[in-house]
Amino acid sequence: MTIRRSYFLSCLLGITLVITHPALFAGVYTGFEADSDDKRLYFIGAQTNDPLFLNIFVGHLEYKFEENNSTVDVQSTFITPTIGYRFTIKEPLTFSVAAGATREEKTEERTNRDDKDTTTGAFVQIGASYWMADKNYEFLASYSEPTDFVWSRLRGKHRVHGRYFLGGEAFWMGNEDFDSVGAGALFEIRNERVATTFKAGVSDTSTYATGVYGGIEFSVPF
Repeated sequence: MTIRRSYFLSCLLGITLVITHPALFAGVYTGFEADSDDKRLYFIGAQTNDPLFLNIFVGHLEYKFEENNSTVDVQSTFITPTIGYRFTIKEPLTFSVAAGATREEKTEERTNRDDKDTTTGAFVQIGASYWMADKNYEFLASYSEPTDFVWSRLRGKHRVHGRYFLGGEAFWMGNEDFDSVGAGALFEIRNERVATTFKAGVSDTSTYATGVYGGIEFSVPF
């Protein structure tokens, strides 16, 4: 089974589970991101209700790099189920901790061969949110044991009028082989059934030149 096919089958299974058992879930989220270095990320996830929750995340990453005067196309699909606990010390400040596993299937497509690799390992994540009707702040950080990869992001959004919000984000990610830092603007439209977030910004990585990125996200609470 190809990585692309396994990603879409995982998405189909997740969507089917949400449709057939909606009472189990607090909501679903999905999105797409691309940058000027031709990296592309697609993702979908679902989370059950608090305070003890299950989160299932499926992502598909595509990028390229140069090797021996030729281009290597990389496709990576990762599935990360976690179990977590969300608690409130003082409203509206909420914290969460989660732990689970991650599984990555990666294919490097070269001119004369394809190299495939599968890794599994532990995954942990912490989060904090300050959520009010007119302003929201969120922080997330995670660690993936198979690649010693750390990812972190801080976001803030303020209501500017009615269902429209403006904000910004900053992120850092990396391990001993790669790191990336960036920041950008957020524009969000909320209604009763879905929140749509547009994002755009600048990023700098250790293996690519400074560039720009953009994307769109959808969040559907139940």
